[in-house]
Amino acid sequence: MAPRTATNADGNWSSPTTDPSSDSDFGTSIPVAATLSAPRATATADTTNLGAQPPGPSRWRTLLPGLGLVAALTGAALALSTLWPTVSALTIGVVLGAVVGNFGGVTDRTRPGLTFAAKSILRLGIVLLGLRLSLSQVMALGVPTLLVVLTTVGVTFFGTQWLGRRMGLSRDLSLLVATGYSICGASAIAAVEGATDAEEEEVAMSIGLVTVFGSLAIVVLPALAGLLGLSDQANGIWVGASVHDVAQVVATGAAGGSSVLAVAVVVKLSRVVLLAPIVAGVNLNRRRRILAQSTLPSAVSPDDATTATTAPSPDTAVATASEPGQQLDGLVLNGVRTPAAEDGPASPPPLLPPFVLGFLAMVLLRTTGLVPTGVIDGVKTIEGVALTAALVGLGSGVQIKRLRSLGPKPILLGLVAWVVVAAVSLTSITLLTQ
Repeated sequence: MAPRTATNADGNWSSPTTDPSSDSDFGTSIPVAATLSAPRATATADTTNLGAQPPGPSRWRTLLPGLGLVAALTGAALALSTLWPTVSALTIGVVLGAVVGNFGGVTDRTRPGLTFAAKSILRLGIVLLGLRLSLSQVMALGVPTLLVVLTTVGVTFFGTQWLGRRMGLSRDLSLLVATGYSICGASAIAAVEGATDAEEEEVAMSIGLVTVFGSLAIVVLPALAGLLGLSDQANGIWVGASVHDVAQVVATGAAGGSSVLAVAVVVKLSRVVLLAPIVAGVNLNRRRRILAQSTLPSAVSPDDATTATTAPSPDTAVATASEPGQQLDGLVLNGVRTPAAEDGPASPPPLLPPFVLGFLAMVLLRTTGLVPTGVIDGVKTIEGVALTAALVGLGSGVQIKRLRSLGPKPILLGLVAWVVVAAVSLTSITLLTQ
């Protein structure tokens, strides 16, 4: 994903907005009557969809400058993560990408490759992530532990969104924070981001929150486990059910010993499997909204159009095309772009994107027991490199001055959500497994 303002289901550009009155937590920003007319503005070099198409020979030449930059930053992130093991390479990749993006590293030549990394390479990494876990490992946890995982994920996912909207934060930011905290940190945020209209800064803030509070858990949870007198089994479940990123789970579990770590990793990966229904729910809600609004423009009266286009606020105005590759088509209603007259009907997103189906296929493949251990280890390495590269591309679109504009509320949301996920998982362990 290259630097942009926000994209909708068609890969086009629109500004995110909020709708605190909506009752669905599987969705994106949907305010009423945002802007009923928008000029068609297409930049001279359309690179918006480079990350979504199989590149041919000529396109590879277009991608190479950006991919070279991604490769260099990915190598640096992996090297730094070995020196600082408590911080994952994914997090370092976002930071390095943001540094490059804020100091002139994103140009017309590098932007296509950065977009390709943030889209296609991300999807590859998520597919390969599925090979880490088999269904037999999940079932071996037992029904009580699985109930702990489901309860923790459900309460964290929906509760964080509810709290974020009550705090006045955008639906997209609340959704991204909720996904990162409830599933698997930065990887889950990047996977769900494509089904939202989130700003680059909202994505970066979400990743920053799971990084900061997940790293804090590495210190806090082992100390609390000792004070509470938790057994190794209970400690491992707590770590796996409440810590955000896989690398953070490993670091936190290792502090309690090998038995704690073994349980924590399996519990954590069982949360990762829930990425599929989360993405499906988000896309289902988006499909419903797009389909419901596909006939709305023809039903809007001139008076309604006049009202909606009079002095639009910054929160509801349609973004202007200010970068190469940025494109505005048709108009925006309720936070979802409706097609221009020549576009035909809007295309709802698939219920499960191909990369999520690939993730599930890898889980099933691992479940068969046919994949040698050496292959699994090799794929794990490739997965880590791919996800780090994707986060470099994602970070390159972050503008620090716009990140500061989000204010302190997201940090407060992150703190409260961190307490919630730890408290809900510990309570569930106490009630269901002991």
